[in-house]
Amino acid sequence: PEEKEVIKGQYGKLTDAYGCLGELRLKSGGTSLSFLVLVTGCTSVGRIPDAEIYKITATDFYPLQEDAKEEERLIALKKILSSGVFYFSWPNDGSRFDLTVRTQKQGDDSSEWGNSFFWNQLLHVPLRQHQVSCCDWLLKIICGVVTIRTVYASHKQAKACLISRISCERTGARFHTRGVNDDGHVSNFVETEQTIYMDDGVSSFVQIRGSVPLFWEQPGLQVGSHHLRLHRGLEANAPAFDRHMVLLKEQYGQQVVVNLLGSRGGEEVLNRAFKVRPGCPLHGWAGRRVAMVEP
Repeated sequence: PEEKEVIKGQYGKLTDAYGCLGELRLKSGGTSLSFLVLVTGCTSVGRIPDAEIYKITATDFYPLQEDAKEEERLIALKKILSSGVFYFSWPNDGSRFDLTVRTQKQGDDSSEWGNSFFWNQLLHVPLRQHQVSCCDWLLKIICGVVTIRTVYASHKQAKACLISRISCERTGARFHTRGVNDDGHVSNFVETEQTIYMDDGVSSFVQIRGSVPLFWEQPGLQVGSHHLRLHRGLEANAPAFDRHMVLLKEQYGQQVVVNLLGSRGGEEVLNRAFKVRPGCPLHGWAGRRVAMVEP
């Protein structure tokens, strides 16, 4: 305690913050600038047995160099982080609850790195390289939505928690980022987990959704003028499609694929390419590894 007070007296207070997201490094001209990213505003969305969950409402960036200035990039990033779609959890004493992973993966340390829903993972890297214990000092955030409600089953009380986590692997504006990339990641990939807590038990049900895992685009400037177009042949689609299905199998096990594509208009192009038939990327997966439900 005495040593702590001596060290504390050597520094001045900068601000009050609820937590740190990590260190952001930016290239500016020929120099590299570093900033601590702090959560300066948040609201609680509810409590579950293992943690309380918060929505981020404000962030700030503190330069680690005296001559660093706030650039347009920082202003834009601050606006995004404070937009109300990022969440973090504050675990109870003794709990290791991690909001970025579903219930079945809680406590699995191998799921930390390479986690598609851990949005500030790269901000942890600089401090981890300096042997800082990130789990003790830094927050982990998801992008999506969290809703918590108290429900009743007969005379028993339970907590219902709905968490939708958006993947950070293939992000972008709606009409500009579609389909799959060469690594097998698709745009608009969302993991939705419905969790029920009752007494000492917990039940979790997970659904996933994402863009059709083919190479396609929707060029056009105005809503309504975006016509679907495949920009690789079926054989050229197969490697990325296979990578996507392998990723899903590794993460979630046996799959039931539900095809929600329409059979008219622009979606018919995708529907024909996606249907199970010889030469189609899905053909080799149907039956043996996934169950396919088509309209």
